Amino acid sequence: MLIRPPSILGYIARENIQHPVNLTMLASEALANGLEVELLDYELEVYDKARFGYRVRSSKPDIIGFSAVTPHIPI
Repeated sequence: MLIRPPSILGYIARENIQHPVNLTMLASEALANGLEVELLDYELEVYDKARFGYRVRSSKPDIIGFSAVTPHIPI
């Protein structure tokens, strides 16, 4: 499971959205090697804490990878 968390920039981030190239490249490589991949992109879909927990628990991923760029990480 690969996850792009929601940006702390909120609406501003949606105005300047960039594709998660890093995660899609990882997903492509994993798929090419016979692995199953689920990509959760909370820059595009609304983040809900309860739903997020449910999705992770129901998928039962062996590995979870997160991606975030420095300006989107709260200090």
